[in-house]
Amino acid sequence: MSTPARPRVHPVTFHRPIRADGARGARAAAGEASVEGAGPPSASAGAPPGWSLGRKALAVFLGLVAYLCVAGILLGRERDVLLQTVNELEQLHARDELLTRVSAALAHATLEVNEAYFSSGDAVAWGDVVLGAEAVQAGLYATSRFTEDLVPFAVTMQPMLSSLLKDHSRPTLIDLRATLREVERTVDGVVGALRDRKQALSTQYRVRFDTLTLKAAAFALLGLTAFGSMMTFFFARMAWDIRRLERRAIRIVDGYRGPALQVTRGDELGALMASVNTMQSELRAREARLELGRQEQLHKEKMAAIGALAAGIAHEINNPIAAIAGVAEEIELTRAERGCPHHGAACRPDLILEHTRRVATITRQISHFSTPGAAHAEPIDLNSLVRNTCSFIQYDRRFQGLRLDAELDPNVPAIEAVADPLTQVLMNLLVNAADACESNAPGTSRVGVRTLATGGHVLMIVEDNGCGMDQRTLSLAFDEYFTTKSPGRGSGLGLALCRRLLDPLGATLALESSPGEGTRATVRLPVPGANPTLN
Repeated sequence: MSTPARPRVHPVTFHRPIRADGARGARAAAGEASVEGAGPPSASAGAPPGWSLGRKALAVFLGLVAYLCVAGILLGRERDVLLQTVNELEQLHARDELLTRVSAALAHATLEVNEAYFSSGDAVAWGDVVLGAEAVQAGLYATSRFTEDLVPFAVTMQPMLSSLLKDHSRPTLIDLRATLREVERTVDGVVGALRDRKQALSTQYRVRFDTLTLKAAAFALLGLTAFGSMMTFFFARMAWDIRRLERRAIRIVDGYRGPALQVTRGDELGALMASVNTMQSELRAREARLELGRQEQLHKEKMAAIGALAAGIAHEINNPIAAIAGVAEEIELTRAERGCPHHGAACRPDLILEHTRRVATITRQISHFSTPGAAHAEPIDLNSLVRNTCSFIQYDRRFQGLRLDAELDPNVPAIEAVADPLTQVLMNLLVNAADACESNAPGTSRVGVRTLATGGHVLMIVEDNGCGMDQRTLSLAFDEYFTTKSPGRGSGLGLALCRRLLDPLGATLALESSPGEGTRATVRLPVPGANPTLN
């Protein structure tokens, strides 16, 4: 830094925020994709809507019942058709039995007619002839339930039988004999058609019975395969999810605080996954709060130790420095009176005075910077705080070969704040800016600090021309434990701590950055009693 006055800084335009403790890039320690299929915490905060295990079991049961009902209906239809075939076969058997009796009666009647025809005189038993023919006629009437082919013969035989009973006419007997032969031929035709139908139905019955058996076996096999596969998949997936949850729980106990476990279920197991994610989030937040408090306390203790050391060093250095300055002033006075034997280039007491004043200024700056401030809010000169912080931090090795400029607006009003938290915030931002410039070519690195009064706020801006950040890194910059620095150089709590320190003051921290174009951090502090207007 050149002088405590207002050095001019050429404004540089950047586009986005700084990192948490120098955070840029992906988190290598946590790993973006874990073995358990981790996803972003926001996407897995709760279980997705879905069915509970009880509802799933009920759905499986109802599905099984529905499947059995469908299979029963289809198989029942086949069974009904099979029963119809059986019933028809039974009817055909009854008809065949009836026709058999008709055929037997017909044979007996034909025998009686033939005996009467070949007998002579009074030897003919006309009563037996008529009785046999009436038996045939009764059988023919009985066949009217399933065929109309034989009923006309029964009607035709009636007058013949009446005539035989009255006059025992042989011509009528011949007509009856011819009619019986015609009936016999017709009965044979009906019996043949009936037996053909019985054969066809028997074949159809065997085919349908085989089909019904195959369908029943197919339904049973399909049901066992489908529901067996479903249950196997269900329990296999549940076991896999339980193992995944078990591994994640063990990792959380071991200290894992990376992306949350992806919740892929909507049942009680999914709720348990969400609870584990909530536990991890709560543990991470609690650890972050503890670490932030530890960092804040560590800073206070460090500054107190530096203050005590600086006070002792200043006390020890100021006495010999005062003596050296006194000797140099005496030499300067002697030289001014031209009484110095080495007057000229060899006698330079002004250099001694310049460097003694410089040493005294440095010790005074260190002592003033490290002196603990008030623990409560009080009016603070922001320009003075920025100037002292820059004077102190430029002795850090990271600022060697780096140009540190300050452009302080003399019109900045006093703000109401506690000095130590603001100092810590500014130091964090300056260290982040210096780390961002490490990859720059020698002699090109630059960090600028500006103050500016705008509306009801005071702006404190820290900007650098370092490597910058992409949008993804920028979105994670304020996350606890997110850092792109090498292990041992950053904890990822810098920016999170800055926000925590600024919140009680009503101040905000915004970041702008683009890869290769540097980074700008803007702290917006409210002015007491002013009407804040955002620009």
